[in-house]
Amino acid sequence: IFSHCVLACTDTLHCCHFWKMSKPNGMAASDCAPSDKKEVCVSLSSKMDNEGSQGENEAHPEKGHKDFERLSACGVPTLQVEAAQGNAVAQVLLAIHLAHDTNLIGDKDRLRNACDALGVEAMTTFPLAEALYELWLSLYDTPQISLQKVLAIAETGSVLGQWVSGLCLQFGSVFAPRVEEDTAAAMQWFLKASRQDFPPAQLNLSFCYSRSRSGVPADPDAAVLWCRKAAEKGLPAAQNLLGLYHEKGFGLEKDFTAAVEWYRKAAAQGYAHGQRNLGYCLKKGYGVTKDEPAGVEFYRKAAAQGLLSAMFSLGFCHENGIGVPKDEATALKWYLLCAARGSDLAQQRLGCFYENGIVVTKDPKLAFEYYTRAAGSAAGCSWGAFSVGECYEKGVGVEKNMEVALQWYRKAAAVGESFAIAALQRLGESIERLPVKGTVIPW
Repeated sequence: IFSHCVLACTDTLHCCHFWKMSKPNGMAASDCAPSDKKEVCVSLSSKMDNEGSQGENEAHPEKGHKDFERLSACGVPTLQVEAAQGNAVAQVLLAIHLAHDTNLIGDKDRLRNACDALGVEAMTTFPLAEALYELWLSLYDTPQISLQKVLAIAETGSVLGQWVSGLCLQFGSVFAPRVEEDTAAAMQWFLKASRQDFPPAQLNLSFCYSRSRSGVPADPDAAVLWCRKAAEKGLPAAQNLLGLYHEKGFGLEKDFTAAVEWYRKAAAQGYAHGQRNLGYCLKKGYGVTKDEPAGVEFYRKAAAQGLLSAMFSLGFCHENGIGVPKDEATALKWYLLCAARGSDLAQQRLGCFYENGIVVTKDPKLAFEYYTRAAGSAAGCSWGAFSVGECYEKGVGVEKNMEVALQWYRKAAAVGESFAIAALQRLGESIERLPVKGTVIPW
């Protein structure tokens, strides 16, 4: 539902690259779920009625730790500062955030960096930290040993254990290698932790309710309810997501002004996704007076944290002189950085640079190679597919082949790529029932 914004829980939406591993023998997702499976299926009104009595009376083991409540609503920048100062709570929370946010750190280093965040203080304070270290480094041939440690901790009422159990099941192949994903089971754990008033779990529960998956229908009202609870406690990722709900009219009236207010709150805490989204609204003038230079500065802040979508947007602004002087050499640098991390949009732009000799030596074959990478990515860049079709039509970096060109144009047109639809019309091809949506590019 989000066309141009990147979530912390994510999607991905954009920029996420997941490795898939086989399910270990004997490990079913249902084995990881709490016994009260019916909880995730109760009505929203029942959830609201039960929340106070269950949430207020359960005392989870982390309650006694200094700063736990305060830090549970903090984002990565704050956690990084306090973790470096030896705060055990900050270290374990930071590690968990780093492990499942694939947008800021590439898969190659993400889990290793999460392990590095688990300092001596966290390892000696939280049994969960040791279990996570084992799980992320895959110290055993199968994940059962370390995963069962996590589940055992969750069963004691540990809100961290419940949250992490949910993450293992929601982002199995990303957060917990070789654990089968099961959204319904994950939501059971998130609900337990959410009822203990834990903002990160409330955020994940909201995200689960934002779309239909694994047999669990979307519930916009529940998504907004849990997201607002976390956002009002100050969790920047939840503030950003609530901004998205306002922007897209998901469970709420569409309201760009309210969206910008929530993006500002998230951005003020240094949250990269909030900075990027606020930059987008400023650049476009959505819900706020249009200010392209200010928008670019927020892109720059998010890009400095390694947010891939912000890095691409910053490159695009430099290429086209949006909010900054036109500087194609700087744009090229950003596109190369993005392409190295697998951005299909950046690969498409690099193809254009090499096809036309923009601040590089013209190289049609390399241009075709970049276009092909963009079109063949997991996200299936429609603009890249159109560009490949154009190469086959015009013989750019490859031998002319109209039949193959039409195949690529149809592939791009099938997802609403307006350039491809125009090309098919120009060539006299039928375009009946094609979804004309315009170029699908998130800038």
